[in-house]
Amino acid sequence: MNLPLVMTVKDVATALGISETTARNIMKREDFPSFPVTPSMRRVYREKFLEWLNRQAS
Repeated sequence: MNLPLVMTVKDVATALGISETTARNIMKREDFPSFPVTPSMRRVYREKFLEWLNRQAS
């Protein structure tokens, strides 16, 4: 998986094979390591995303 260093909602959706709406909802969760860029825009660092994904699998 070739992921950017800082991931957008679209990147997360593509990586997980889900819709952007679902990815946006996941990125708003407290247990997801995203950070706000603006009040309506979030990003996540690739490493934090992969750590989160590994925790979901275990």
